[in-house]
Formats: sequence, structure tokens, C-alpha cells
Amino acid sequence: MNMFLTNVPRILLLIVALTPVSLQNKAADYDETNHWKEVKAGAKNAKFNKMAQLAIRQFTTAVDFYLAVNKLEKVQQKGQFYKLTFSYTPTRCPVTEVFEPELCVATSSKPTGKCQAFVTEKKKGPFVDWIDCEDFNKKEEPRRSGVQQPKRQRRALVSSHSSH
Repeated sequence: MNMFLTNVPRILLLIVALTPVSLQNKAADYDETNHWKEVKAGAKNAKFNKMAQLAIRQFTTAVDFYLAVNKLEKVQQKGQFYKLTFSYTPTRCPVTEVFEPELCVATSSKPTGKCQAFVTEKKKGPFVDWIDCEDFNKKEEPRRSGVQQPKRQRRALVSSHSSH
């Protein structure tokens, strides 16, 4: 019995250490395989391209220039919810001006990043729940629309302090 009591902390530590990994794996399987169904030919459907365009325009709260959908790669559906995966390219139109589709075209045919957007189809039209985008040229984590990015200011402050 005494030997059992001395091993209890080790057993509990082992259980705690292994549990989160197994839960994470189950959560990923649940999201990707069991309930989201890929929409066949969804990437070529005009309805989903419009949803992607709506989502990328709302991402402009986190960038300086409007972005354009380069290619809609994958559409998944669960009920009235859609998960859109697409690449994007920036335009030359600053977000301080009104978006004009005729003028705000992609600056290149080569994609510069990838986004994933969750869109809900409602009676009044599609609603963008959230969008995450990553930039292929920068080594930073994906940014969610509407989230402030204070990292640039901190870098500037740190570099100015280190020069003194």
C-alpha cells in the first residue's frame, strides 16, 4: 500500500500529461471529418466566390489595402454554415477609399497569402462570422479580422531603446 501511495503523483502526472493530446486529436477529427462535408465543385460556384469576396473585404480592417480573392480552393458545409479556404492577392486600392470592384483588381496573378473564412447563410444574405488570413511573405501567425496588431510599434520601441 505504501508503494502505491508513492506512485500516485507519478500516475496522476502521466494522466494529466497525456489527456490534452488525446482531446486535441479528437477535436480535430470531429471538425474535419465527421461533420463538415466538402461541397463538390464548390470552388467553381459563383455563390461561394461571392461569399469569399465578401469575407476578404471585411478582412481589410486588419490591413492597409483591399485584398482580392485569387482562387477559391475548398468549400465545406455544415447546415447553413460554410468554411471557405482561398488564396488572396492585394490590390492597389487603400482601405481609406470606397471599394470599387472595377478599379480594385489584384496586383498579381500569383497569390500572396491564404485565408479561411466561416460564413453563415442567412435570409438577408451571407454573414461573415470570422476570417483568418496568413501572409506567405511574412513569418507571423494568421491574423483575424478586426484584431489590432500592436507588434510593429513594440518592435520600433525596442529597437530605439537598444540603440541608446
